[in-house]
Amino acid sequence: MGGRGSSSSAGRGGHGGGGGGSATDLSSVSDSDLTKMMRDAGSRMDAASEIMQRTAHGATQYNQRMPESVFPEATKANYDKYQAASKAFHTARAQRDRISDEQIRRQPTQQTERSKTFVNSFGEATKREITNQTYTRAQKRISRAVLRNMGH
Repeated sequence: MGGRGSSSSAGRGGHGGGGGGSATDLSSVSDSDLTKMMRDAGSRMDAASEIMQRTAHGATQYNQRMPESVFPEATKANYDKYQAASKAFHTARAQRDRISDEQIRRQPTQQTERSKTFVNSFGEATKREITNQTYTRAQKRISRAVLRNMGH
């Protein structure tokens, strides 16, 4: 009865980014420690990003099996540095995102006082705000960029 799409692993859990577990329970960390952890994760991301920028060309050339005689930066060392920096970057970004989500969760919900009625695609009215954290963060980042360009 199998057919296409049926798999013996269909009942298994864990598909799609378990993330390897949480190193610390962020709900018990103070706000000031969360801020420090956020800064630390950001600085680790910056350091890893800098290494990735320096070694990306060589890592790409090495991965494409380009000869080292033509591309001197196409070395296994550059490839290994890039891979290690990439892993460190993604780990730091995941930690930063967890911290950011915890900080947002701790903020008092002021949106309920001035809730607006939204109409979903089925024509049903709801008081629930229809957005997500990524969109909210992007809007804040754009707002800061505009204010920075205006000299504020």
